[in-house]
Amino acid sequence: MTGARAALIHWTVFVRFTDFREGLLGRRAPIERGLLPFDESEIERYVELGSAAVGGELQLETDEGAVLIRHVRDVAVSFAGVADYGPPLQQALPAELAHVLRAPFANRGPLHCRELLLTQATPVRLIATVARDSTGDGPYRSELHRAWVVQPEKERPILEDLTALSARF
Repeated sequence: MTGARAALIHWTVFVRFTDFREGLLGRRAPIERGLLPFDESEIERYVELGSAAVGGELQLETDEGAVLIRHVRDVAVSFAGVADYGPPLQQALPAELAHVLRAPFANRGPLHCRELLLTQATPVRLIATVARDSTGDGPYRSELHRAWVVQPEKERPILEDLTALSARF
């Protein structure tokens, strides 16, 4: 969305709308109907509609050797300490996010998009099943450089953006 360059770009789309909180009487009606002020109140909600990650191969450097992630689409991405919903969407969604428009609640309010970037040397933690790399393909063909490859068919890998870990791009 911003056009920034990164090894991995992760977008999450939210819809923002106003909802009503049930009050002491258990009714759900607009405040304008004259109910007691403590009976219910408006609350602003953000509902996640979906997300997408964009990028190619990722190579993580660790003390035990390099680890290759062949496709970022196979990885669940987690960003530590992120609590915002991003700015209101001012442009069309990229093709990778078209599916969010079919989500429930998508038409209830304005869309917001949070864009998070992993760049070179970003500290991360990878939770995944890995195996020795025997193919020898990819950008680093030497066993000295890439010793492991992620096995997404065993379990969905999780890549966490954290600050004080030894693995990094």
